Amino acid sequence: MPRLSEVRKTAAYYLTQPVVRLFAKTPITPNTISWFGFLLAAGAAVLITTGHLFAAGFVVLVAGFFDILDGALARHTNQTTRFGAVLDSTLDRLSEAVLLLGILVLYAREQSVAEILLVGV
Repeated sequence: MPRLSEVRKTAAYYLTQPVVRLFAKTPITPNTISWFGFLLAAGAAVLITTGHLFAAGFVVLVAGFFDILDGALARHTNQTTRFGAVLDSTLDRLSEAVLLLGILVLYAREQSVAEILLVGV
C-alpha cells in the first residue's frame, strides 16, 4: 500500500504537469508564480474581510495550486535557486499571516471577542 506522502506527490505531479509544460514555454519565472500566489492570498484576505467566505475559500485553493506550481516549474526548467526557495517559503508565511489578518478583521467587525482571541492563538 502506497504511503500518503507518495500519493500526494503523485497527485501533485499529474495536476501540475500540464500547466508547468505550458508555463515553461513562456517567460514566466517560478518567482513570478510565487508572487502571484501571494497576491491571490491577499485577495482572498480581502474577500474574507467582506464576508465572501466561499469565494475566499476558492481563491485560497487556487493560491495553493500556484504554491505547488512554482516549485514544479523551477524543477522542470532547472531554475531552482536558494533565493527562490527562501522567497517561496517567506511568501508562504506572509500568505498565512495575511489570511489570518483577514479573519481577524472579519471578526473584529462583528465584535466577536472569542473568535478574535482564537485567531490570535
